[in-house]
Amino acid sequence: MTRIKIAGELRPDDPRSADLSAGREAVKRIRSLIKSGLHFAIEATLSGTFVLKHMQIAKDIGYSIVVYYIGLQDVQMHIDRVASRVEQGGHWIAEEDIRFRYGQSLQNLKPALAIADQ
Repeated sequence: MTRIKIAGELRPDDPRSADLSAGREAVKRIRSLIKSGLHFAIEATLSGTFVLKHMQIAKDIGYSIVVYYIGLQDVQMHIDRVASRVEQGGHWIAEEDIRFRYGQSLQNLKPALAIADQ
């Protein structure tokens, strides 16, 4: 489940216009899944605290937390990857956002691994 996929569900004709609504919907779905006890996965940049907080909430009620972290060697590789994606019709992300998320993601990795069972 990603915010981008949810935006496509909400507004297939213009997913970018549904970013805020998609973010809210993603939060609702994650909270609902945690309450349900069902197994699920979250794809995230790990650049904020929401995922960390909800990893801990899920762990506290008995979920087993598994983290798969896929990162690139440096921020420029992320910038180039987004540029390539845009050329192929994918969504754009501002370079300053990419740089910010890259640093935040690396900072949040250690706390995420501390929560994780695997």
